[in-house]
Amino acid sequence: MARLVLHIGLHKTATTTIQDTLFHNRALLSDYGLIYPFVGETRGHHGLVSRWVPMPRPYSLRGDPEAEWIRIAKDYADAEGIVFLSSEEFSRAHPRRVDLDDLRRLSEPYESVQVICMLRGQRAFLQSVYAQISRDRPAPEVRAFIRSALSSGFADGLWMDYKALAAHLETAFQPDELTFLSYEAAAASEGGVVGEMLRQLGLPLEASALKPFGAGNGRSNVSADPLAAMVAAAISRPGVAPAPLIGLVDSVLRGQFGAEMRGTIFTPDESAEIVRRFSPLNASFESWRSALQPDLKLASLSVSGEEIGRDRLTRPVWEKIARAVYRSGDTAQAARARKEAMVGASP
Repeated sequence: MARLVLHIGLHKTATTTIQDTLFHNRALLSDYGLIYPFVGETRGHHGLVSRWVPMPRPYSLRGDPEAEWIRIAKDYADAEGIVFLSSEEFSRAHPRRVDLDDLRRLSEPYESVQVICMLRGQRAFLQSVYAQISRDRPAPEVRAFIRSALSSGFADGLWMDYKALAAHLETAFQPDELTFLSYEAAAASEGGVVGEMLRQLGLPLEASALKPFGAGNGRSNVSADPLAAMVAAAISRPGVAPAPLIGLVDSVLRGQFGAEMRGTIFTPDESAEIVRRFSPLNASFESWRSALQPDLKLASLSVSGEEIGRDRLTRPVWEKIARAVYRSGDTAQAARARKEAMVGASP
């Protein structure tokens, strides 16, 4: 019988890259015993989550999601190998979440089930979530967004307290059925996140043997510079920041602060608060998992190297952005940028 592996995210841990790469190489992977089913209209398996969490097109399924779970089990559960299902929406906490008991029931046709969850340091995670929001929909005011995440432990409905996430998963899965990975360690490992996933699956394949999906370096859904995305979102509010505006802001900021600028949405005080809030929680989580995963170590939350935070967005910087936007021909956005310049404060 086949083993079932559920890759549940988290969001912003190269899940799309993993999904795109495995989908693109599913014929080769099947020769090594990895079954990556084709579900719905996307390369991930988000449609399966729509049994519990409403999903927009094209991520939802046209038919009954439970029927699709049953079809996959009928087609593959009696086969030899691994059935790999991947969606970061498996791990969403709010406003709707997966019924884990029901998910466990749907996993019963398989010989065993393993849940793999990649965790990212909360500072980078929160920042990347904000950048994704600003790309998809009108972004919230950044200070309120950060305050909400720090007080609630959730970033746009996504877990930031990883011990609480593990405890939630253990309501339906045994501790040894869970595998947690550090995203930063995986990204730095041989073959990156795809290579680490292949090793976790026990496949005798190097990531270099797989064809990258699409153009470039094979990475998918890569976030823009966080500070540029935040500024563009502030200018575009209540609309969504278009990609050309983000690129324009990015070029102005790099002209101001240097081509190798590393932007961040956080002020130094907020970065320090994230360290105080989550470092003890991460240490507690690592200790809790140490009997099963003694080598698990999450990334440090301390800032390494110089970053340009939103506290550096002085009135002269905003004026430069406003002039660049005006020269691009978008007078409405230029007016909003000038308004920020008149305030002379970070958004």
